[in-house]
Amino acid sequence: MQRTRIFWLAFVVLGLALVATSLCAQTTGTIYGQVSDPSGAAVPEANITAQNTATGLERKAVSTPVGS
Repeated sequence: MQRTRIFWLAFVVLGLALVATSLCAQTTGTIYGQVSDPSGAAVPEANITAQNTATGLERKAVSTPVGS
């Protein structure tokens, strides 16, 4: 009887641990690219805005002197 309880308790704890890790969602990401004008030249220090269309969340950045 005691052994069965320990088995089921371990089973439930393991199951909860697996569920908890699967519920974690990635909340970060990376965007790579280069800002260029119509002639293909790099645009230094351009203001960049990335927006999540689902949530409206915005992140702003400025390109480097070489446009990246």
